Amino acid sequence: MERNPTLSLVTDEQADEDLKQIYEMCQQAMGGVPHLARVIANCKDLLGPFLGLAGAVAQEYTVPMRLKQLAVLRTAELNGCAYCRSIHVPKGEQLGLDSDKMEGVAQKDIPDDVFSAEEKIVIRMTDEMTGRVGAEKDTVAQAREMFGEAGVVELMMTISFYNLMTRLAETSQVPLEG
Repeated sequence: MERNPTLSLVTDEQADEDLKQIYEMCQQAMGGVPHLARVIANCKDLLGPFLGLAGAVAQEYTVPMRLKQLAVLRTAELNGCAYCRSIHVPKGEQLGLDSDKMEGVAQKDIPDDVFSAEEKIVIRMTDEMTGRVGAEKDTVAQAREMFGEAGVVELMMTISFYNLMTRLAETSQVPLEG
């Protein structure tokens, strides 16, 4: 599906020296400069901090990366973000999410027999934080039992960051990578 961006993607040729340094860091860390980063580069002072937060959220601390990827995929699905899905479906596969889980996380009603208790709480927290801004106290309490307070913060940051990503990508209609 062809997407027509609402904002320009700042090219290497258009980048000033500071932006070229950021692009070089992207190239080294990610093998290229993502299209969304090129859109954010229109306000270059925000790009460095944005990428710093993206890098922090992408690390595995307390919560296994596979579980965080479920939250990312669910957020992308709930917000209808083709750009995020195009990037994170392959990442989910690389992390070992099987086809039942990949298909299940994309359904409106999550199948009960596909996901573990930990996976269900991650999906529930994602649904609540995405649909109504905050998660229910019971959901947070269950997540805290499973992951500890640091893990709950990690999940909240991941879900919140990918709600930001989906909104940026869809509002700017950033082209899919590749």
